[in-house]
Amino acid sequence: INAEYGGYHDRRYEKVGYMFDKLPIPSLLSPSGVVAVWVTNKPSYISHVVNSLFPRWGLELVRVCFWLKVTTSGEPIIPFHSPHKKPYEMLFLGQQTEGETKEQTFD
Repeated sequence: INAEYGGYHDRRYEKVGYMFDKLPIPSLLSPSGVVAVWVTNKPSYISHVVNSLFPRWGLELVRVCFWLKVTTSGEPIIPFHSPHKKPYEMLFLGQQTEGETKEQTFD
């Protein structure tokens, strides 16, 4: 059952990724505009946003913000060293570049 759900889950995210690929961000964004994209902690999704979407949209990664999820007592909800889940989420901020885009990777 998990494998089936995981397969469905991955296809659903591929569909969302395809929709993001089709967004006309460059035509909607003002000069030096900023785009914020929340990304789940899966490395391939992070890499796609930073290494594919942002360059395609003419954006340079300018900031990564972390949201630490904690319990009511202030402890992380999941240990930092957990191999499956992380106690934080990330928001990537890209700013429209004028001229040449810096090559950045996030692997």
